[in-house]
Amino acid sequence: MTDTKKLKEYIENKIDLSNFTESEKNEIIDGVVKNISVAISIAVFENLNEEDRKEFLKLSELKINAKMLKFINLKIKDLKLLVTQTTDRIIDEFNELRKINP
Repeated sequence: MTDTKKLKEYIENKIDLSNFTESEKNEIIDGVVKNISVAISIAVFENLNEEDRKEFLKLSELKINAKMLKFINLKIKDLKLLVTQTTDRIIDEFNELRKINP
């Protein structure tokens, strides 16, 4: 689920945004996408050994996306599963917060 458009559609299908304007919906979805991105980065980092973490941080600082993606795919065995689980966890957390704070 790396395509941003597909991710946004997935989020929109998983979160009830019926009471919001289009502008508010877009802002909420963009915020959830950012949270998912950060959570995936953390999950990837946590799954790396110490040496690989150093390389991950180096690549992050240099902002070499193609090299970073290749590195992550090489180092994380079930990357697709990790991304899917992390995405669903963040969406579930958002939905739980909405129940508490409607």
